[in-house]
Amino acid sequence: MPEDVADLPVLYSPEAVAQALGLPSPHWLENEARHKRIPHTRFGRRLRFTREQVDQVIQIYTIHHRNLTQPPPNWNSRKTPATRDKPRRLQARTPAARVRNAPAIG
Repeated sequence: MPEDVADLPVLYSPEAVAQALGLPSPHWLENEARHKRIPHTRFGRRLRFTREQVDQVIQIYTIHHRNLTQPPPNWNSRKTPATRDKPRRLQARTPAARVRNAPAIG
């Protein structure tokens, strides 16, 4: 039986993971797990993380940098090529109609 216990994964509390990741509190981890955005383990109401799950969370939120000297491919994607060089023309709104000497409501 003791050798079976050695095979079990070590489970970490949200507080321990938050401290290891340098988060100010475990609330972010709890919220992300509640919405099933990050891998986690639950025993009843207890939230726990394995080392592999913590590594997956880090991979999910890792930002991979690209060459920042060029704009992304969808830069100015809302503009069509025909209107890209034309300045956008602004148009004033029609003012709302005012009613003079109207009785107060309420």
